[in-house]
Amino acid sequence: MLAEGRDLLAVIRFGVLLGQARERLAERVIAGEILRPQDLAAAEAEAAAILKREFYNPDARKAARPGSSGMSDDADFAARGQRLMEEITLASHRGLLALPVVGDPALAEDRRAG
Repeated sequence: MLAEGRDLLAVIRFGVLLGQARERLAERVIAGEILRPQDLAAAEAEAAAILKREFYNPDARKAARPGSSGMSDDADFAARGQRLMEEITLASHRGLLALPVVGDPALAEDRRAG
């Protein structure tokens, strides 16, 4: 029961981390930088790494999974129960990334013409 609660909190945190990543990416776009697919993948991987570090470590495991002292961080992360919610969160994140960014110089109208 505690592990499921931890996993649910982890998904909520994942959404927050992805939102922060979108903000950083938007700032780069507004500054005129062209983002590559690798930039987006790196931001998502960083969010997942932070999530794993914060929620799937020995201290969290001791509280969420009593009696699992021999379990590794990787095994704990692989056994999480909210993967479908993570995928939905990631899909929503990617959908938001597809929207144009207000202030993107590449989308600015040329007001001098016409």
